[in-house]
Amino acid sequence: NEEIYPEIEKVFSGVKRYFVNNEPDYTEPPQLSKRLEMENERIKLAHAALSYRSVSINDPSLYALDVLATILASGEGSILTKELRDNKKLAYFISCYNSTLRRNGLFFISFIAESGNVALAISEILKILEGIKKDGVARADLEKAKKMAAVDFLESLQTAQGRGMDLISSEALTNDYNFSQKYLERLNSVSTEDIKTAAGIYLDESKLNVALIMPEGFGSENETPVGGKMENNVRNITHQALPSGVRVIICEDHSLPICTISAMFLGGVRFESKDCNGISNLASRLMLDGTSERNEEEIKAAIESLGGSIHSISGMNSFGITLNFASSDWKNALEILSDVIKHPVFDEIKIDKEKALALAAIKERDDSIVEYGLLLFRENFFKDSPYSRPVLGHAETVEAINKDGILNYYDSFTQPSLMVITATGDIDKEAFIAEVKKEFGSAKQADTKLPDIPVSLNAKTRDDIKSSMEREQSIILIGFPAVKITDPDRYAFEVIDSIMSGSDGRLFNNVRSRLGVSYSLGSIFMPGVDPGCHIFYVITSAKNISVAKDAILKEIKRLKTESIPEKELDAAKRYLIAKNITDIEENASINLKMALDELYGLGYNNFETYKDKISAITPGQIKRVTNQYFNTDDRLIVTIYGKEGNGE
Repeated sequence: NEEIYPEIEKVFSGVKRYFVNNEPDYTEPPQLSKRLEMENERIKLAHAALSYRSVSINDPSLYALDVLATILASGEGSILTKELRDNKKLAYFISCYNSTLRRNGLFFISFIAESGNVALAISEILKILEGIKKDGVARADLEKAKKMAAVDFLESLQTAQGRGMDLISSEALTNDYNFSQKYLERLNSVSTEDIKTAAGIYLDESKLNVALIMPEGFGSENETPVGGKMENNVRNITHQALPSGVRVIICEDHSLPICTISAMFLGGVRFESKDCNGISNLASRLMLDGTSERNEEEIKAAIESLGGSIHSISGMNSFGITLNFASSDWKNALEILSDVIKHPVFDEIKIDKEKALALAAIKERDDSIVEYGLLLFRENFFKDSPYSRPVLGHAETVEAINKDGILNYYDSFTQPSLMVITATGDIDKEAFIAEVKKEFGSAKQADTKLPDIPVSLNAKTRDDIKSSMEREQSIILIGFPAVKITDPDRYAFEVIDSIMSGSDGRLFNNVRSRLGVSYSLGSIFMPGVDPGCHIFYVITSAKNISVAKDAILKEIKRLKTESIPEKELDAAKRYLIAKNITDIEENASINLKMALDELYGLGYNNFETYKDKISAITPGQIKRVTNQYFNTDDRLIVTIYGKEGNGE
């Protein structure tokens, strides 16, 4: 020391010390979902890496994660080496380490394998990690790993260079040059419970990152080596029909301690008469306004005590209730759901309250030129069909609805055979089904015959509709007949909708960008349990109505006469497939999707085949569907003129 300090002072005495006052923040934003990146190279074996966000070098969990990395893949007797390489022959080489830096780190597992074994290897790794999160590690493995980690660390200090690097990195990263000594002491204190806790916190499969370098040709058929074909959203789903007729669907997902439960019924506007339009919306809202067991305030308090929320749903073809909550309280949530379904009181005061809210919403709807245009279109397109009516109803129909009418409607459509209960999230399927049987298993089917539904599209007799509003904008809607939601042609309609809509769609590029005659425009595909419609619309100025209408009709004609280029078709299909995945990432979304698909006859797991059905659409199918449905005799054009227009 006496010799080196003077020499250091000579070299560095002229260097001025300074501090960075505005050090950049390199903190990564929270990761919200699983990520996968794959590339193909001219190699013969697959290289895979799994990583999770880990901790900084100053975090107490550092020591447990370091020991776990050693247990998993250090030495011939390590867990992953034995299981993946020796026992199951899934990998040739496997490693694991916990990389910690000043702010955060990464927990890595990497391996080399035959491309055909990658999916199974990843599945096995995740299974092993889940076991550790649940049960911890064996005492013998823990003690062996502690010694191995300590020896590895001490071996790095054998050389002067190693000791110097240790001192400087410890000081730079932890402000403590003596960090190494403390590291060894804390490493030795790690328990199996510490490892279990750290693994549960940081090795969260929902936030897994997977990077793959695969041999050329792998993935050419949209193959994904993580849990099979991830794009198809294959999940752990159970379906069971109770003797009462109630269908129960459970989708287990234990990545987060949350859950969604829904109860949906076939009904909605489709089963409303012209005189009681809006009754389904009122009935569904009143379910939450009090039961014979709880008043409205008690229902809200009970849900809030679960850290959750409860909502009513009413649409064209169905209505129901959905709850979101912490999964530990699922039994209480199911009991509340059962109460609001089985014991609603439909109090006169609450009916008046909900009618007042509905009437206010109707006024707001009728003030919108878009909502008014869609309603005017449906009224003239569907004529006598219930699809001509709005979900909220009209002011005169809502005002005429009374308690007896609500009770009759509710009793008719809350029958077991018309009911689907879905649960998605951190929930045990067997326990849930057992509780549903207690709540709904003995429900009796009433002798109620569903009314016949008039399906009137008024084909080939439509006259263009013109109207006006005191608005700055005008709107044109051009619509054609479409199919039922169960018709295989619906997927071609969805692709057409994707081709025409969005900022990259034909309407935007060829009408808005090129002609500059629209404020907004798009395509709306509206299938139903009965045949629906497909609408093209443009919001424009009164003076540009004729130009905008002709431009849309020109684009529709192109669909019928020109073959869709493969590149454009592929882009439209990729968008739909990606949207389908993101639309059902949340529990509430997939919960409602499964319930409605089951009610409407598609089957609860229809979403699993969506990618294949969209991918199969060809240019020939697009041309066939457009020529079959987008005909001049069948179309309806609704024009609403704004200020300075010439509407009648």
